[in-house]
Amino acid sequence: MAGSISRGFIDDLLARTDVVEVISSCIDVKKKGQNYWACCPFHNEKSPSFSINSSKQFYHCFGCGESGDALKFLQEYERLSFVEAIEALAKMAGVEVPKVIDPVQEEKQKKRTQLTDLMDDVSEYYYQNLLDHPKKNQAVTYLKNRGLSGQIAKMFQIGFAPDGWQNLIDKFAKKDEILHQLLAAGMIVEKESDPKSNKASRVYDRFRSRIMFPIRNNRGKTIAFGGRVLTDEKPKYLNSPETPIFSKGQELYGLYEIKKYSKNVERIIVVEGYMDVVALFQAGVGYAVATLGTATSVTHIQTLFKQVDEIVFCFDGDEAGKKAAHRAFEQCLNEVKDGRQIKFLFLPEGEDPDSMVRKIGKDAFEEQVKQSKTLSDYMIEYLQTQVDVNSEAGRAKLVELAKPYMISLPDGIFKQLLGKRFSTLVGVELQFGAFEPTVVKTFERATKPKITPKPKASDKTEQPIAQEMVNDIPSDYGQSYDQPDYDEEDNFLAPDDYWEEPADQNWVESIPTPSANKRIPIKLSRSDKVVALLIRAPFLSTDYIFDSRLLILPDFQLVAQVIGALKKLPKSDYFQAYQFLKEQNLSDRIHDITHSEYFWLPRKSDNFKELILDELENILSALIDGLPNEAFDQLKRRVLARDPSLSEEEKQQYKQMLLQKK
Repeated sequence: MAGSISRGFIDDLLARTDVVEVISSCIDVKKKGQNYWACCPFHNEKSPSFSINSSKQFYHCFGCGESGDALKFLQEYERLSFVEAIEALAKMAGVEVPKVIDPVQEEKQKKRTQLTDLMDDVSEYYYQNLLDHPKKNQAVTYLKNRGLSGQIAKMFQIGFAPDGWQNLIDKFAKKDEILHQLLAAGMIVEKESDPKSNKASRVYDRFRSRIMFPIRNNRGKTIAFGGRVLTDEKPKYLNSPETPIFSKGQELYGLYEIKKYSKNVERIIVVEGYMDVVALFQAGVGYAVATLGTATSVTHIQTLFKQVDEIVFCFDGDEAGKKAAHRAFEQCLNEVKDGRQIKFLFLPEGEDPDSMVRKIGKDAFEEQVKQSKTLSDYMIEYLQTQVDVNSEAGRAKLVELAKPYMISLPDGIFKQLLGKRFSTLVGVELQFGAFEPTVVKTFERATKPKITPKPKASDKTEQPIAQEMVNDIPSDYGQSYDQPDYDEEDNFLAPDDYWEEPADQNWVESIPTPSANKRIPIKLSRSDKVVALLIRAPFLSTDYIFDSRLLILPDFQLVAQVIGALKKLPKSDYFQAYQFLKEQNLSDRIHDITHSEYFWLPRKSDNFKELILDELENILSALIDGLPNEAFDQLKRRVLARDPSLSEEEKQQYKQMLLQKK
């Protein structure tokens, strides 16, 4: 029965679920003070930094940043979908999962089920053809010559589509309803009538004289096929089209088989073809998948990281393989988190995984996989081929080339370590912040005494759980931290100097206050307003993660420069933000912004931080809402200029945007 799970049920389920009980059923935890502690299950560590707050029903790792509730933990730890995690929690609580029936969705689900059931029948039909069809010998001989056994063929349900235009139609389409389902599933093709020749429309089988590879979803239902030709017909490989049950940008061939047949998989190899996947399984390397006639997508990568923490892309060493590797590399950047590994294995020209594993054997091939090139090595080597690192100009260009890639990487230890490698290469210490790489240097600060007033108890406001737990980080964490320190009551100590907003300043006392009649009556852009908020609240430069897509907006460059500059300013010197920015000579626009009516709008001090964050979110949301038009304009310019670097996915994206415009 199709339907959706009501929000009320999910809330009730979480209310009756104990996050400590859920997590302790998976890993060992120990109570220290008010919280429970464990070594984080999402990254390798020796000392416990994974905290579970039973009163807030929340967990947070101070090492890798993972956080969430019981539902999120099950999704990440057990690698379950949202619905599967809900069902698991409900089972623990001993309750049924009620579903809200939506007639429209129910009808869609009914049709999808009919299609997958039919596709399972078609898959069985092809498999039986491989066993007993009169013309099976050519297909069987081909598979034997590729070193495949009957057992592997059965595992992957490999089949045979014989020659002929009407095989599927004659076998299944006894009723018009089934004929329409075969059309919807992409298994038969309809050729429209030709008025000029008076020829009526006709339908015929899409796959003929081909070895058939069924593509199965995570539940094992057949959703599409790939076919390898046995004759000289082109194309050599033919895939099912996009259908209501199949999207090639989301599915991976072989993933279902890994989950069903392979245990304790530490990594997954991404290869280019069906035969590569099957041949590796045949050789005992049962952890390979293939994309389905398309480049690796972000969805593919996210799907794989739900299964393992290491992905190895295996490509031919020719030019096409290098281009495919670089496209995969670019798609990976946003998904690189501490504890995850992405590697690249380039095979000798003329070799593919199938031929390579047969030539050198399983053990040698797996050793090559383990020793494959890391993402950081790949990035640095790729960029170094474009510059002369022995010259100052070349090293400067290297930093510029690295910038967009470093921006795309999430903040974390990996990004910091990679930044240090670039610093070593260019001979200058760099910090790659949210937007711009900046040279670390000492500078003369204003001599105004630091103002660090203690906040009043009444000024404290309720903070989000994640931030509340962040406040518990020891001031020396990451330097010499082994075990949490505890006070006499065994509670985790928060650092004394953790930032609290002074009730009477809002960080602007160092700015010369213009009288009302001297304030500049100018209209600020949304980006200008972001700059104003950054100066009013410099903590945003480090505590808030800005969406890197905004960099395509020309007037957002000043925001990036201000963030890069403020990152160099210690929190204890935030009151000097305006003076410091003035010394950086970033832009005369800053003077106009800080003398505008908007900058000096009164903001209540007792909830200053919340007001600033809400204001910032509203501005950025409006900017992001306008990005599709910017993206469309950029793509349009590249299409009209016949940019050779345009990928097929970008061309399709442009066509879709163009249709939406119309």
